[in-house]
Amino acid sequence: MYPGRRVCSRRESTPRHEKVRETYCRPRLLPYSQRCAGDQVCRGVRMVCETAYRDVLRTRVTPRTAYSCCPGWSARRTSPFGCDSPVCHPPCENGGVCERPDVCVCRAGFTGPRCQADVDECDEAAERRCDHVCSNTPGSFRCQCRPGFVLQPDGRSCQPAGKPPGIAPDPTDGDFEFLAKKLAKLEQILLVRQRHELEEEAEDSEVELTSGAAAANAVAKLSARIDSLQTEIQQMRQADHQRCAHVQEQLSRLEDVCSRIAIVERKVHHIAGACSTRNANKVWP
Repeated sequence: MYPGRRVCSRRESTPRHEKVRETYCRPRLLPYSQRCAGDQVCRGVRMVCETAYRDVLRTRVTPRTAYSCCPGWSARRTSPFGCDSPVCHPPCENGGVCERPDVCVCRAGFTGPRCQADVDECDEAAERRCDHVCSNTPGSFRCQCRPGFVLQPDGRSCQPAGKPPGIAPDPTDGDFEFLAKKLAKLEQILLVRQRHELEEEAEDSEVELTSGAAAANAVAKLSARIDSLQTEIQQMRQADHQRCAHVQEQLSRLEDVCSRIAIVERKVHHIAGACSTRNANKVWP
């Protein structure tokens, strides 16, 4: 591997064996003679060092710079430059994509650090998926209608059997109950958020409070803020009730129009049948 993006370097030593020729002292025994005392000749053997050559293996350590992918990254086989593939341990499940080291991006319907958990789409606390019955499936959901109703092409809404298509279904108690739960949850989220803001303002105000008058002023501001929040929540509830009443009024009008259209269609068919009969009984000269 070569230097590149997300490539880390390190120093390492590489041993290398090489064959070299060296000199050494090879011992050798040589006879000798010399004159000794009494005009005698003394003979003996002495050891001498004879220079010789031999081949030996020596290990030489060569320092070098090695390159490898930084932790959390890997290189593609087709590219020796740079490491562009993140690594997740353990790997992502259920079709999740490893976007960054140990960070999985889950596809719709799954959640968790490794996308190992299935999302319950039928949990009405998050969002109401179906008009009547919602069945959770791995990574998705399936809607079903109660007896006497027909599932519409959108796969979610239910219409009474035999009712003309295109007309909005009548609101049920479940619809109003779902809206009430949704409103309560929004109110709770709003209160928690505003409480955090008030706590932050209170912490900032503690630094500035130097007297009893300043503390009383801060308490009064907080009380006014709480009253304002309660007023906003009440207005939100009134607006939701008005929307529900408007929807019911529109549904009543649509049903009235449909009834009138049906009456007109029956009259038209009756007139057309009478005209046909009259023309058939007429005698032409």
